[in-house]
Amino acid sequence: MKKGFIFVAMCLLAFSPVWSQNDEEEGFSGAHDEPSGVNINGLTYFFYSNSGKANVRRDNCWDGELVIPAEVEHNGTMYRVSGISWKAFRNCQTLTKVTLPKTLTYLFHYWSYDDFSQYWVPFVGCTALESIEVADDNPCFCTVDGVMFSKDKTDLVCYPIGSKRKTYTVPDGVKRIYEDAFSYNSNLVSVVFPNTVTEMYASFQKCTALESVTLPNSLSVIPSRLFSGCTNLKSIEIPIGVTEVEQSAFEHCSSLSTVELP
Repeated sequence: MKKGFIFVAMCLLAFSPVWSQNDEEEGFSGAHDEPSGVNINGLTYFFYSNSGKANVRRDNCWDGELVIPAEVEHNGTMYRVSGISWKAFRNCQTLTKVTLPKTLTYLFHYWSYDDFSQYWVPFVGCTALESIEVADDNPCFCTVDGVMFSKDKTDLVCYPIGSKRKTYTVPDGVKRIYEDAFSYNSNLVSVVFPNTVTEMYASFQKCTALESVTLPNSLSVIPSRLFSGCTNLKSIEIPIGVTEVEQSAFEHCSSLSTVELP
């Protein structure tokens, strides 16, 4: 009986972050000051008086081009905009361009207590988004041709879903592709990866125009749902370095007729 109680208690502790009513608390010590958030100039924020930081919280939408400010004033105090929730602009189909401030240092998810540990992005489903720009002096992120990367360009964070490009070559030196980095793009036909990429998540879900992908030999695992819903993907060559294909990697790929194994 005692062993059973200990096991249940450990399970409760392990999953307690998921049960939090507010999913924007991560990345800071201490609770935010306004549980429901505060709307300022069309964006909703959480404020943390102990650190002087502000987070853009979930469920925002914007029409046209958006410049997220480096600072916002609340109750006579200036706060530095440091974080953006993984759901901040999800499915906002009228956002065409976003410029991120120099103060932005992390994107966060409610399962995560460490910056970047889940590799989620806040612009999933923004089908009109053609460009993401980052302030040149941002210490953590940058952009190349409208695509968002980590500052050292080893992580591809987010490809703008509304980009009209038909082909894209991931730059040499990129090692990691974020969750949903390309998802829901309806224009990309072909993507080529360099052999520096070693890690991907479910990065191409519902890329309905995607026909061809050149995966790198440096990849060891094809993750779950990597190409889920890519209904136009016709063939795929599994690289020689791959030792595992996780479940649902090619779920609903209704045109897939050829898979070449190493």
